[in-house]
Amino acid sequence: MSMAIQQGQLITLSFEGREFQVIVVEPNGLGQDQPSVGFGFRMMERYAGIPNTTLSSWVRELEGNKYLELP
Repeated sequence: MSMAIQQGQLITLSFEGREFQVIVVEPNGLGQDQPSVGFGFRMMERYAGIPNTTLSSWVRELEGNKYLELP
């Protein structure tokens, strides 16, 4: 019995021989039962080595929406 993937759920994703904990953005974003996923700030710190405080300083707000502006 398979469990449905939910938005916001943490799942383990294998990519190029490594396993990552990722956040489900859209359960069927890439097709049926193929979720689109993302990394949270703490996950980026863990996997990419960019400190959480640095990533937080890159957040910008425009017309009530927040987005990440890379340097």
